[in-house]
Amino acid sequence: MYFFVIFMSFNKNDFLKKLENSITKYRDDLASINVRISTNILNPVRVDVYGEMKPINQVANVSVAGASVLNVQSWDKALTTAVVKAIQSSGLGLNPVVDGANIKVPIPPITEQRRKELSVLVKGYLENAKISMRNIRNHERDRLKVQEKAKEISEDDFKRAEKELQKVFDSEIEKAEKLCEDKTKEILA
Repeated sequence: MYFFVIFMSFNKNDFLKKLENSITKYRDDLASINVRISTNILNPVRVDVYGEMKPINQVANVSVAGASVLNVQSWDKALTTAVVKAIQSSGLGLNPVVDGANIKVPIPPITEQRRKELSVLVKGYLENAKISMRNIRNHERDRLKVQEKAKEISEDDFKRAEKELQKVFDSEIEKAEKLCEDKTKEILA
């Protein structure tokens, strides 16, 4: 009877999948932070396209043009200014230069100061992931509380489900923190 009640009140697989989606987003954010030049550097950039925010790779072609320069070519010439503004305001510390139809994005050399800035960015992305994961956990806990108050589950079943919920949550938080630790070591090495 216990397992049936817990299964009805708390679906561990669905909860885990939601948390893993947050970690996947965090991995994507981390992929944009490189000490070597890569087109992934611009992944966090969102461009205002006629009132809708879109990832840069949906409005422009991004390629490596040299050892320290990215080339961005907007598919719609009218969006060139919007692409430049998006890169400048992305918080990545990049200053694009318009060169005819192309946008050149010089990537500053990775100094010790820049490495420290990137490690702070990694930690900021981790905090965003943790907030997302906490919101998922809190939503699930609130759902369980409603079931308990409606007498759909007993107080003991609520406590067991809440304990299992926290155990899964803690495990996923550890995974995210390990990703942060590994990326920080990579950046500062």
